[in-house]
Amino acid sequence: MSAIEYSIANKDGKPVAYLNQAQTLTLTLTNASGADLELVGSPPVLETEADSNTSLLYLFLGSLVSDPATVQISCPGWTPQFQNTPQGPVWCLAQAENSTFKDKAKLTVTLDGVNISGLPGPRQVTVDCWFGDGDSVQLPVMAQNDPGKLLPLNLVFALNGGNVIYITEKADSPMTCSLVFRLSNPSPDTPIVPEDVPWGPQAPSFTLSFVYADKGDGFGALTSAERAASFTRQTVQDYGNRWSIAPSTQGSPSWTLTPDQLTNKQILGTGEQASFEFMLGNIVTQLKAGTTLAYLQWSNIPGYQDGYQTVALVKQAPTPGILRFMTLNASVIRQGTPVQLNWQTFALSKRTISWSQDNTPYQVVVPANASAWEPDPQPDDTVTYTLDGYDFNGNKVPNAQQTVSVIANAPVINSFSVSPRVAAFEGANPNVQVTGKWQASNVKTQQLNGTPGQSPQTIGLNSAGDVILLITGFQDQMTSQSQTVYSTPGYIQTFVSTSQVSGGTNGPLIRNVLAFDRGASTGTWTLIRSDDLATLTLARQGFTWSTSELNIKLVFNDGSSTATLSCAFGNLTLTARSGSADANGLQPLAMLVQNAAGQNVPVFSAVTTK
Repeated sequence: MSAIEYSIANKDGKPVAYLNQAQTLTLTLTNASGADLELVGSPPVLETEADSNTSLLYLFLGSLVSDPATVQISCPGWTPQFQNTPQGPVWCLAQAENSTFKDKAKLTVTLDGVNISGLPGPRQVTVDCWFGDGDSVQLPVMAQNDPGKLLPLNLVFALNGGNVIYITEKADSPMTCSLVFRLSNPSPDTPIVPEDVPWGPQAPSFTLSFVYADKGDGFGALTSAERAASFTRQTVQDYGNRWSIAPSTQGSPSWTLTPDQLTNKQILGTGEQASFEFMLGNIVTQLKAGTTLAYLQWSNIPGYQDGYQTVALVKQAPTPGILRFMTLNASVIRQGTPVQLNWQTFALSKRTISWSQDNTPYQVVVPANASAWEPDPQPDDTVTYTLDGYDFNGNKVPNAQQTVSVIANAPVINSFSVSPRVAAFEGANPNVQVTGKWQASNVKTQQLNGTPGQSPQTIGLNSAGDVILLITGFQDQMTSQSQTVYSTPGYIQTFVSTSQVSGGTNGPLIRNVLAFDRGASTGTWTLIRSDDLATLTLARQGFTWSTSELNIKLVFNDGSSTATLSCAFGNLTLTARSGSADANGLQPLAMLVQNAAGQNVPVFSAVTTK
């Protein structure tokens, strides 16, 4: 069997041809068989007449240029002949005399006057080589706009989950494989296309293509063009509304990736928007083991040259075991992002997937015909999944693992309330029952004043104060809110506000004393004046009282005076007062000029409770 390596390049050594200009491409054949090849001289003949006794080259350029006859073909020692055949126009190269193609030697064919028209995208040169049994290889040529003074585009083209394609050994038992490709913007702060940069008249696009071989060993090709036409395609995760993937309808199989101008003007952004992943599936090859290339070409990116990148793919024969285990999402995801595991195995009788989540172990047996699975429950924290397999003798093969790191969403308290908000705290151990209700998201544990529970939750309070809701989320993230439960007067509760009549430290003190009887909803106001000489009661009047939410309303017995006090932590604060003075010129709660602390807020402090 012969083993010829094929390549085609421009003067810069790249498989690139610029649109609408004459240029030269060089086709190179390298003897990589490990031995000398004896080539048989013969005149040019149609390919239908070629056989193993001839050593001929056939170049099909119809997928490269509109008129192959205009291309000048030359190769030292070989005679070119242009032929119009039922298979299309073709150049045949023949040598008159026998020759030896030395091991590792190169045969160079020059293509002058190559002028490509149309739009940017992949083109192909098909080479049928009749050295021995013959090869047929399709080589990609990237048709690009002239770069002019534009900048080269810096992006990352890589594979997620491995670059191995397993060879099908029996046509009736195909080894179907898949490849997940990733495009990434390496810039941490600048999208490929900033918001203030418009797209041009031609939409930006990316095209993926491969090397194909329709006959022969195909060491450097992925598969045949016929098999490639059956590849499946899909975007990964939530990119479906931002990118479209369409197969080419002309030439050898290729796939065009187009960003949506409305939802993805920046093409590749930054942070979470910096990458795009897509998958090709149903990849089957029966070509020989070897290395081949995947080509990603881009064009019409605002401000940048057309360009391309490649990644290497390896074809190899499978052995019993786990061939591939991967996730169809990024290795680091946000909580709530669906996870799908994907694998490929060979000659196994049983497969299990195991993992641990929230200290609970899980294990599932996956069906023999399954190659993808979504964990249940989905991960809410970093999880390592283990795929185990067993051969048909019951022996366990080496396992494979995939770790999905989860960026947990912070816990959020959407609402929180307690009832009652005002309570009478009586005796040494009042144990007032307070019920908290709340709604929260991204919750792992929740507690009310240190007691674990769920909404609604009732706890006992021995004194007025805060009720604290503490929510713990995943990865030990925490958030809290509090609600205050206030005290109402007890059965007999005295509140005092002390005012200074005049400045300095020697002026008389005025005390407004409020004594409440909760059982009768009545009370007494007393106005007391005291100095170094005496303490006098200046006025006294009864009142009735009632509560409304956090307020206490007083109605004095004179029938005209009222007062409203707000309740907080066992203190009362005067917020409103009305009425007129009595016969002595005194009005309930009127002498609240300034309290002893020098504050202008008339605060009554609780001093006794029975």
